[in-house]
Amino acid sequence: MGSAGNTVIEERPGAFERERDAATIRYLDEIGVSSGWRCLEVGGGAGTIAEWLCQQVGTAGHVVVTDLDTRLLEAIDSPNIEVRRHDIVNDDLETDRYDLVHARYVLLHLKEGEVVLKKLADSLKPGGWLFIEDPDLDEMMCDAATEDIDRALIDRHFGAVRQMMSNFGMDMKFGSNTLKAFKDNNLESLRSESSTQVVFGGSRLAELIRTSGEMKDRLISAGLVTGEDIDEFTKRTSKPTFLFRS
Repeated sequence: MGSAGNTVIEERPGAFERERDAATIRYLDEIGVSSGWRCLEVGGGAGTIAEWLCQQVGTAGHVVVTDLDTRLLEAIDSPNIEVRRHDIVNDDLETDRYDLVHARYVLLHLKEGEVVLKKLADSLKPGGWLFIEDPDLDEMMCDAATEDIDRALIDRHFGAVRQMMSNFGMDMKFGSNTLKAFKDNNLESLRSESSTQVVFGGSRLAELIRTSGEMKDRLISAGLVTGEDIDEFTKRTSKPTFLFRS
């Protein structure tokens, strides 16, 4: 994945996985991952999905999980896993190898997202599955039920984050454009779904969208928001009256 400074989601080991794993596993169940499958998990993060895949494919199967930082992945204790420190943009990847390739919140961060998607598609066996999960960050906004909140402040903050990420070359609408990318790579049996979640202030997911560290410094240096704006945004995200759609 891209560096932490390039993402709206700050690094909170395991927190993002706790929010997203149930939905991811539901789709993997529908795909039918089973004994003997060879799977590639790109940008494995804390390794929760890689570990689940290991259990599903059993000793007859094999899971390759990659990331730029593999420290959390190396803690997975399974005989059928290969942890690979790998740059999906610049490093080679096998072709015609995998029954399943999965990447979650990875391609959004890459200027070369469409090129990488082709690489992932080429790594599939005939009949293999490519499963991509990515957001559409243009859709981040206050929910209509939000009370006692300075909507202009919230919208300005989200707009600044989107502008900064776009400056990095990230495609804010990559999630919504995935289906077109699948068609462009001649993939078949296509399916695309989108979901919107209302996030409440003070929740784990609200904590994930805090802006701090390198991203905070870059937003201020670029003149997109002030430090006071960011501090006020952070304070408001802890209130249960803060609701936004993600």
